[in-house]
Amino acid sequence: MKIFDIFKSDSENKDIVKVLSHPRSGTQFLANFIGHQFYPQSILNSKDTEWGHWSDRRKLSENLVYGKIFQSHAFPVANFLARMQGRRFVYIYRDGRAVAASVWKTDGFFHAKDKGMSFSEFIDHKLDWAASPGRRVEPKVTIAEHWYDHVNSWVEESQKNENLLIVKYEDLVDRPEFVFNAINSKFFKSEIEFKEIPLLSQKVGILPNAATKYSWKSIFKDGDESKFLNYLKCTQYLSEEKQ
Repeated sequence: MKIFDIFKSDSENKDIVKVLSHPRSGTQFLANFIGHQFYPQSILNSKDTEWGHWSDRRKLSENLVYGKIFQSHAFPVANFLARMQGRRFVYIYRDGRAVAASVWKTDGFFHAKDKGMSFSEFIDHKLDWAASPGRRVEPKVTIAEHWYDHVNSWVEESQKNENLLIVKYEDLVDRPEFVFNAINSKFFKSEIEFKEIPLLSQKVGILPNAATKYSWKSIFKDGDESKFLNYLKCTQYLSEEKQ
C-alpha cells in the first residue's frame, strides 16, 4: 500500500487517535487499548486486512477489532509527515530483541528463499523490506538496525510534533493506567476514567503473541544478544528487566 493511499482510504476516521509502530511491536494491542478506553461506542473494525512479505501478500480471514485505529508502519519521511498534519498519533515501541524474535517467528514476513534460517543467521540477515514486509527494497540493513532507526526517527519527530505521543510496549503491559493517563492528558483532557480491561488474556492482531516482555530470551542463544547489540548505535530503547 502506498503512503498516500493509507490516508485517502481512511479520511472518515481522521479525527481518531491512531497508532504508528514498527512491525511486531504491540500495534493491535495498543489499538485495542485505545479503542476500549476512548472509543467504546465506535465501530472501528477493519476487514480484508493485507499483510505479509511483498513476495507473498495475504489477507486476514477475520476482522480486526479496532483495526482502523492502526495507521502505518512507515518511517517519518517528508510525504508521510505532510499527510499527518492536524492528526493525532501514538507511536508504540518495544524492546528490539523482542521485536527481532517476533519477526523471525512470523513465517509470512520472509521470501521463500529465506525461510528456514536460524535465528542467529537472521540477526545478520539484511532485510529486503523497509518499514513493513510489504515494501520491497534492496537489502541494506539488519533487523536491529531497521528497528533502531525506526524507533529513533519517530522519537526525534515527537520532540517537534505536538500531535505525536511515544509510549513503550513494556509500560502498556506493566502500567496500563500510566499509558491511559498519558494518552488522555495529551489528546483528550477529559474526565474519562481508566477501565480495567483483561487484554492480557486476549490475543489480538495479526498472528498475535501473548503480551509478554521477555519471551525473546528463549530465542536468543549463546552470542546472539551480543551480535544483535553490535548492530545498534546505542541501547537507550531496550528494556531492562527489573529484579
